[in-house]
Amino acid sequence: MAYKAVRNSNGNNPNFVEQWVSKVLHYSSQYDSQSWPASCVEGKPRVYPKYGDIAGAWAQKQKDANQFIEIEYEEKIYIDKIDIYETYHAGMVKCIKAKHPNGSWVKVWNTPKVSCITHSRIFSPDFERLSFQSNVLRIEVDCTVASNWCEIDAVKISGTKFNFDLPPSPADITNDLAKLVNNSQFSDVSFNVNGNIFHGHRAIMSVRSEYFRAMFSFDGSSQKNSSATSYDLSDKSPPSYESLSLSHEKPIELKDVDDRAFSIILHYIYTNKLPQNCQSQILPKVWRTADRFSLDGLKSLAIFELSSALTIQNVVEVYVDVISALPIIESIKTICENYMQENMAEVVRLPSFTSLPQGLMLELIQKMTEKMKI
Repeated sequence: MAYKAVRNSNGNNPNFVEQWVSKVLHYSSQYDSQSWPASCVEGKPRVYPKYGDIAGAWAQKQKDANQFIEIEYEEKIYIDKIDIYETYHAGMVKCIKAKHPNGSWVKVWNTPKVSCITHSRIFSPDFERLSFQSNVLRIEVDCTVASNWCEIDAVKISGTKFNFDLPPSPADITNDLAKLVNNSQFSDVSFNVNGNIFHGHRAIMSVRSEYFRAMFSFDGSSQKNSSATSYDLSDKSPPSYESLSLSHEKPIELKDVDDRAFSIILHYIYTNKLPQNCQSQILPKVWRTADRFSLDGLKSLAIFELSSALTIQNVVEVYVDVISALPIIESIKTICENYMQENMAEVVRLPSFTSLPQGLMLELIQKMTEKMKI
């Protein structure tokens, strides 16, 4: 049976690989061919974390100081960690070697004295990262200390496919742009939203939203900064001092906009995602503001987050929010109605439901029962 290498197990590093043994190449001895054969080290652990003389791990037939097993992995990597799952008489590994591309064995780790540990463990010896790629290990054990078998359940290696830094992740630019969100440094436009001042950058905001592109391109509107300048986005020349100093002028006032929603809008414009502390209760306002600012991607994101955040406890409040102002968020309205229908017995007992206006309550009950008939 082949065991595939597992990529990208270490966070977001696509260069990282961890592997279990795919094949046993050679061994000194095995207790038998059914219960404790050398092939037991292939794949993931079967015995660990149990301790004892348990079938499913490799046990040697001979109990001397010259026992070994040579194992192969699917993919050659720069090994920087080895995990040996020892399940009986742990501590008797005396040497670990890796096969060099030229065919020779290179010592990775060794100890002058082995020990006998009477509990299972994952042995992860300290060693310097290999300077070459390898997919073959030799593990040597000394059984004389315990005068008994040393049983090994599995051996995992981890490391990298390449020995150089990978190109920067696309996420890096998002993280960098997040540092500019509502940052007054180098800002060339500001907004007054319910008395709160927000800082922005015309070039970024205009390419992300047609609403802001039109705002910054139009000169003379009483709603806009009286000194607003028309920008040619194809112009590759450096910005002038005058354009950089625009942030010191009077902020643009945005009326009928919730300042919490605008803060989320601004974060999305720069990062294409919602801030981590975004609460589901504000998302209906975010959706309506995104609709006004021509941010279709944010509308979809708000709908997704709202639908994912629905619970029996909040579905009624979300439903009321999405129908209580224009435009009505039809997609979430339908999702809420379906959710309430699926959980009708619990929803109709909620104080948030029983306190609804009678007409709306009856309308919802009718819709829920009609869908049950369908």
